[in-house]
Amino acid sequence: MSELPKDKMIVLYCWDTWCTLASKAADLLLENGFDAKELYGGLAAWKTLDFPTSGLSEAASSNEGSGVDCEC
Repeated sequence: MSELPKDKMIVLYCWDTWCTLASKAADLLLENGFDAKELYGGLAAWKTLDFPTSGLSEAASSNEGSGVDCEC
């Protein structure tokens, strides 16, 4: 946490609505004085709405079956 900026909003997201790690992480950051928000609906909802995804890592911008294990 010491490397995260306290002067900027941190947006956390999971792949889809069934994952709860982003909300758990946001709670932890809020408890420690950070400005944190969860992207409700996850990255899948963001992409469904055709919002831009440039700058995302390859794993985050690929489909759910990418083999990335988020341990949700």
